[in-house]
Amino acid sequence: MSRRTISSELTHKIILATSILVLGGVLGIIVFSGRTITQYSKRNADSSLNTFKANVEEMLGQVENISASVNWLINDHLPDVGYASVINDKIVEGSDLISGSTVAFVPGVVKNGAGAFFSFRDAESKVVRSTADYDGDYLSQDWFTETLAQDKGVWSEPYRSANGEGLVVSYSTPLKTQNGETYAVFSQEVSLQHLSSSLSKELFYKKSYSMILSKEGAVISHPDSTLLLQDIFLFAKNTKDRTLTDLALKMSVGESGVGEIRSERSAAIYGPLYNGWSVAIICPASEIFGGVLKFQLLLLLIALADLIVLYFVTRAIIGREILPITEITYLAKNVAKGNFKAVIPKIGGQNEIHHLSESLRFMLHSINDYISQLRTTTAENERFESELSIASEIQRQMLRTDFINKGDVDLYATLKPAKEVGGDMYDFLMGGGRTLYFTVGDVSGKGVPAALYMAISRSLFHYVSGMSLGSNEVVASINKTFCAGNDSNMFITLFVGKLDLDTGELVFCNAGHNPIIVIDPDGNAKYLSEKANLAVGVFDEFSYEKETITLKKGSRLLIYTDGVSEAENKDKDQYGEERLLQFAQSQSVDMSSEDFVNALVASVKDFTKDNPQNDDITVMSVKF
Repeated sequence: MSRRTISSELTHKIILATSILVLGGVLGIIVFSGRTITQYSKRNADSSLNTFKANVEEMLGQVENISASVNWLINDHLPDVGYASVINDKIVEGSDLISGSTVAFVPGVVKNGAGAFFSFRDAESKVVRSTADYDGDYLSQDWFTETLAQDKGVWSEPYRSANGEGLVVSYSTPLKTQNGETYAVFSQEVSLQHLSSSLSKELFYKKSYSMILSKEGAVISHPDSTLLLQDIFLFAKNTKDRTLTDLALKMSVGESGVGEIRSERSAAIYGPLYNGWSVAIICPASEIFGGVLKFQLLLLLIALADLIVLYFVTRAIIGREILPITEITYLAKNVAKGNFKAVIPKIGGQNEIHHLSESLRFMLHSINDYISQLRTTTAENERFESELSIASEIQRQMLRTDFINKGDVDLYATLKPAKEVGGDMYDFLMGGGRTLYFTVGDVSGKGVPAALYMAISRSLFHYVSGMSLGSNEVVASINKTFCAGNDSNMFITLFVGKLDLDTGELVFCNAGHNPIIVIDPDGNAKYLSEKANLAVGVFDEFSYEKETITLKKGSRLLIYTDGVSEAENKDKDQYGEERLLQFAQSQSVDMSSEDFVNALVASVKDFTKDNPQNDDITVMSVKF
């Protein structure tokens, strides 16, 4: 996996944030400018359409103006109707726009006024010809009948010219006598192909083309000559382009606006002409809105170029600024490898890198001081642990292991300190005759001080018990010794017993210790009721009282410290005196004292599981 430096991380994050802001701003500009330029493009397209419409209407107006100026010329030469042929020739000869001219008389209105005179331009020879013969019944032609019916100038639907040379539209006006009677129809034909060719020169957009539709939806002008005279709705249906159908429908009802022809990927600007026709300019959408797209693309490219430049500039600046961090990182790795003599460079200024450098310098100085102190402390700890190990061994050796298991007495005890050395103690000795002295004690606290008091207590017990004193007198003597100079305010709980092995009489004194358990020969266990006495070392003038009971042969005494009853498991539940009594009740009366003690220690261990031992544990079993 590649490692990314803080320089690249910072650069990427800065560029990412900047890119979001810049591109967001560019997007806003693109949207706003796009709308503005699009509106401008539409207005420009509308202006182009209006200009184009004006040019078309100017061409149509030229035709209409010719018609308006002919009536009086023909009237002046009546009843010479043949003069109409001369007028036709002159009109066709003098106008590139008009491809044919006709004067068609209404039968019976003027003398000799029958038939029609038609002049046209031969598309191949460009020679103007005249004829008095009109092939076809003009009396039933739409341009003739509609003009008479409306009694005004009329633009016809497209049709094929009488000379068979092409498709045309015509503008026809009625010719009237001085008394207002219509005697003829004057009609000028305009070639659709010539009209389309002329209009193509008037377009604003280079790749655009124009289309003119008649009132009935016939194609009057289109660069594709095969479409001339076709029904635009039929053509749209064949192309299966719904947008073309919608465009034709709107043009046929005289609407204006901007549409699209999806099949051609083009936009159409359309509007009506004054004579009922409709004109449209069709051009690729890219040509109308190409400026918008180019501007937006240019703006986006500039933004991307700026971001690329900003990336390298930012990375260079950040790399230069964080160079000290790189050096500090290298030195920190050396420190991590144990080179605590590394020199942290000084960084000028008051910025974060300066503070980091000073912090590392302080840290390295503190580490070196700590290492020096640790070496001293480690040496002292090693010496202390060595001495503590020796003290633990001395304490272990002080504890008696020559337990009594002969004749009618079975005594066994164990001590398990919570630390290296402990404050619990036990001892026993045989006095004069068949008398057994025994004791179990618990010094307040743990560790070395408690161990020292334990050693003193054991020595005092051994000394005083040898004087054949009563159990209360033994406790009182030990108490006076402890109270003298007890500046540390430590105390000891003691149970001291004196058992006559012949009679079973037990004289005992409990100085604040746990109550002992007596198990009779039948296995019944109970706590021994005892008088309340103060612990040793609290008050030197306290008068300790002794108690006496007589035990049956085969009874067992269980003496223990609170490390047994107060042992805790991980849920902080204690072993407790009730559980201890149940244990004593459940053991066999024939069990040796050693097995009994070991079984109790195992029971406590099983209860606490892996929970650490929190106090010294001492257990003694005496059976006689």
